[in-house]
Amino acid sequence: MDDLLKIAAGWLSRFYPAERIDRVLDSLSRHRRVVAVSLQAVLIVAANFIAFHIRFEGSIPQPQLHNFLIMLPLLLAVRMGGLYVFGLFHGLWRYVSIRDLVNIIASVSLGTVLFAVTVKYILAVTTYPWSVIIMDWFLAIVLLGGVRLLKRLHNEIHPHMLDAKRVLIIGAGDAGYMVLRELLNGRKYNYRVVGLIDDDAQKRGMKILNTTILGTTAELEEIVARKNPDEVVLAIPSAPIDFLRGIVSRCKKLGKPIKVLPGIKDLLFAKDLSILIRNIEAEDLLFREPVPNDSAALRLFFQGKKVMVTGAGGSIGSEISKQIAGYGPARLVLFERHEGSLYEIDRTLRETHPDLRVDAVMGDITDYNRVSEVMAGTMPDILFHAAANKHVPMMELNPSEAIKTNILGTRTVSAAAGLAGVDRFVLISTDKAVDPSNIMGGSKRVAELVTIASNALYETSFMAVRFGNVLESSGSVIPLFKKQSKAGGPITVTHPEVTRYFMTLSEAVLLLLHAASMGKGGEIFVLDMGEPVRIYDVARSLVNLYGFTPGKDIDIVFTGLRPGEKLEEKLFNSHERVLKTMHPKVNMAVNGDGDVEDPQEVFRVVDTIERVMREGRLSDAVKALESLVPTYSYRPLTLGPDENVGETFKVERSAARAKEINV
Repeated sequence: MDDLLKIAAGWLSRFYPAERIDRVLDSLSRHRRVVAVSLQAVLIVAANFIAFHIRFEGSIPQPQLHNFLIMLPLLLAVRMGGLYVFGLFHGLWRYVSIRDLVNIIASVSLGTVLFAVTVKYILAVTTYPWSVIIMDWFLAIVLLGGVRLLKRLHNEIHPHMLDAKRVLIIGAGDAGYMVLRELLNGRKYNYRVVGLIDDDAQKRGMKILNTTILGTTAELEEIVARKNPDEVVLAIPSAPIDFLRGIVSRCKKLGKPIKVLPGIKDLLFAKDLSILIRNIEAEDLLFREPVPNDSAALRLFFQGKKVMVTGAGGSIGSEISKQIAGYGPARLVLFERHEGSLYEIDRTLRETHPDLRVDAVMGDITDYNRVSEVMAGTMPDILFHAAANKHVPMMELNPSEAIKTNILGTRTVSAAAGLAGVDRFVLISTDKAVDPSNIMGGSKRVAELVTIASNALYETSFMAVRFGNVLESSGSVIPLFKKQSKAGGPITVTHPEVTRYFMTLSEAVLLLLHAASMGKGGEIFVLDMGEPVRIYDVARSLVNLYGFTPGKDIDIVFTGLRPGEKLEEKLFNSHERVLKTMHPKVNMAVNGDGDVEDPQEVFRVVDTIERVMREGRLSDAVKALESLVPTYSYRPLTLGPDENVGETFKVERSAARAKEINV
């Protein structure tokens, strides 16, 4: 039926007054329910009158005209009741479907049976013709279904508002077909598809749903000049990064915004494709291919397990919880000290996985009694320790909090897990723990050492997973750059040569789950994050994505490295060597000389840190930390209210905005 409607629409579009009818429909849409009820009532009356007219060959006798008028209220009541029961008051203004026609037939048939029984057997009106009842049944279906078909045909001829955006779709495969069909099937999207592009040259000139495939991406500039679309939609979910980056660059030069579709899984289960068609973001332009998923292996590992996540309300903790929830665990324990964050992740999981047992537990990881109480009550099989203080500048200003949370908190949770008989403990670590230059990195390195030392003390398998920057996490540069770009700039970058490892939140968590499933105990896993990326390049890419030119439309300002920051991060310490695992994107960090930290020495130093912190002796706690991490040297940071941090540079600025900015 869809294809026949497309062909009919193409023929009628040559002379059909679609825009005038659009204006009428727009005015009627303000009273949609009244119009729907009234129009269908008129059609029911018309069907019954036409049935009488046909039965008596255009001259209805007075007694039969009396039957028509007297029984009309009863007929209206049963017909309108049937339409209401089958939800057909709401469907008039949507595009018609087979389901609509089936409901119309069922509704009219039910009403006809009730009407016939009432008239012929209850009221005993023997003079009411059976032929009229049968013809009325047929005509009611034709008229009620026909008005919907006419509305659908109108939508096919002119499916958009007068100010509809002209859209060019790149991709004439399955995804392109799904998008095209959705956009043609209704007025709500306010799009008009001007054509398709596909790199299969043999498809040139062919039509999909009466929409022409205009050529290949090699002809993009010529097609855009000829069709003048307002937007370009890339409907190739599996497009390689290089291809995507090239299309974005060419569309930018042409001054055309480009939008992208998500993965095919989202397409298959989406109820509304218009929600999924979105702007391309910097996350889509990672300088490498995204990580593939092997969900079967993870489902096998997590299914039926009881899992606990500390810091479950944070960026990484919440993503761990969401992904694990999809692999069929028996129970998921969310441990978080921030009430609002805990509420949000708990609500999300209960909505998306209503059958999963979720425990939302408030508590602090430095409170041993609370942590032990929760573990004793829930008996988790696997524990992901994601709770941490991670923002470098904040921890430089508040070093005691870094020590308490990252070191003592890890010691508390690991000890409670070991004594509770947890099968597997996974610490979420960071590349800043490698040759640390700040208190956050130093404290996370000690957390790694505590985790590995615990493996020798308890039967629990302890392991750590180390990785770099996560794009969507709180405090990441991407949200900051987006905010600064939308405000018109400037975008602030600390140094022109600063580089970082980047990975999306979903793929970082995916890999750490794989690492957790492989661990036997005592490992430090390191995720393969590709090559490090210059922050400056990320800033320029994002400015370009918003359709601006760096230095001309939006300034990029270098502000100088902040206290504790390095130009580049590493994933392995100088004494560590890389060991491959069965997963191509997960490695292990192994001491090159074969030596490992003495567990008893690690615990002795951590005990010292805990004791001097209770006594308020921060400097002694830092000295103890330095004894475990000899590459780290603490430099106290004391700022007055008017003191600046860092050095100020200027770069790529427009003359109109030439001003210095300190951060």
